[in-house]
Amino acid sequence: MRIDNTGHVVRALTIAGSDSGGGAGIQADLKTFAAYEVYGASVLAGLTAQNTLGVQAVQYVDPNFVRQQMDSVLGDIGADAIKTGMLGSAEIIGVVAGRLEEEMTALGAAPRTGTGAGRDSASGAGAASRTGTGTAASAPGGPSAPARAEGLALVVDPVMIAKGGEALIDADAVATLRQRLLPLARVVTPNIPEAEALAGFPVDSWAACHQAAEVLHRMGPRVVVIKGGHSQERWLRDAPWDALETEGHAVDIVFDGARFTYLATPRVHSRKTHGTGCTFSSAIAAGLAIGWTETEAIATAKAFIYQAIASATGWDVGAGHGPTDHSVRPQRAEGVTAGGAYRLADGRWKRLEGGR
Repeated sequence: MRIDNTGHVVRALTIAGSDSGGGAGIQADLKTFAAYEVYGASVLAGLTAQNTLGVQAVQYVDPNFVRQQMDSVLGDIGADAIKTGMLGSAEIIGVVAGRLEEEMTALGAAPRTGTGAGRDSASGAGAASRTGTGTAASAPGGPSAPARAEGLALVVDPVMIAKGGEALIDADAVATLRQRLLPLARVVTPNIPEAEALAGFPVDSWAACHQAAEVLHRMGPRVVVIKGGHSQERWLRDAPWDALETEGHAVDIVFDGARFTYLATPRVHSRKTHGTGCTFSSAIAAGLAIGWTETEAIATAKAFIYQAIASATGWDVGAGHGPTDHSVRPQRAEGVTAGGAYRLADGRWKRLEGGR
């Protein structure tokens, strides 16, 4: 377990749904926290009857009980970072956002208005007062964006569709997520279908990914990560780096309001990809809880999920989309800074120089 020099045990909270198959949701989040040696707590927002073949049934938790769980954890244990996953309904999202706003106010880090230019200092989230969820850090901004959270190390995974195609969010909940939760987020991690739903237009090219990242950033998150797992390899023909044009990669686009960063890992041809989004976002939250910068936390999480997929390729767990291997250990992505492109090779991030 990670314990800082004051004796504080680093901790993270996940607010998400349960996966009875163990590969995604709360179960994946807690396994990821353990891999990072971060103490994990949980708030259940929904239950699923689920396995590697799909989701057979969903039962959402009463919003008042979601609130009670949050009160229990935050009122006693606290959290250095929080991750949200499957929340399901507009009412649950509203309750979660409201309680998080209260936590920010209690920390003396109420949201402010500003577009922000991102934060990539060495202080990280873990430098905060340990009575709450993050660190209050200022960033330059203007009047055009929604209120942006300064003191809450919140990672929002806008879960909408299960791996098998089942809807995991009500249609009217998307607007509530945009309006109430995204402005509180330190990092938001949509895949391409989720980015399309949030941005309101097709994300079907390299240029459209950049446009979507800019649109989502204006909704309030400090850093937007559009995951490239659903992208088409032909998109990379428009990328300015030859190495990405000629090899099969999954490229995540990271935007902090001022700079784009590109993180590329080789594509792993495997059906063991259940819960990858949950694992990725909880890994970012764990990194922020430890005190890493956003860029370090995101790059470390990207390498972690790549290794988790690769390590599980031979597993026989289930007949469908199997789980990843949460027993791999993360390696901090030191030296990865905002701006430019990086490719993972031999377990290390290597900056791609030049570009056309």
